[in-house]
Amino acid sequence: MKPEQTRIYFLRDCTSRVREFCEDRDLFSGGGRVGVMVSGGQDSVALLHLLVSGALPIAAPADIVAVHVNHHLRGDESNADQALVEGLCRRLGVRLVVDHRPVDKTEGNVQERARELRR
Repeated sequence: MKPEQTRIYFLRDCTSRVREFCEDRDLFSGGGRVGVMVSGGQDSVALLHLLVSGALPIAAPADIVAVHVNHHLRGDESNADQALVEGLCRRLGVRLVVDHRPVDKTEGNVQERARELRR
């Protein structure tokens, strides 16, 4: 199989697995607004693309709201993640809510506290 064929097969398989997961759990049957956390990493960006593409069983792309939380843990890199998500949402026509939740790096488990703030 050629690399391009492998890539297409992987994308179809990935999309099919996510669709099955959503359908099995009846995640989007109620319609309404769908909020999706987008960090700027590969997983959340892929999920946003799947939601916007209509590949998943949701009402309509207009019902999607992306949320990005900037904890400012990595300085300019954190701001670059935010800029990437802003640009992506602008290109996809998805409303974006950005929340700034700085985390104090001097106390305890920083990643756990950041996770709590996102929730």
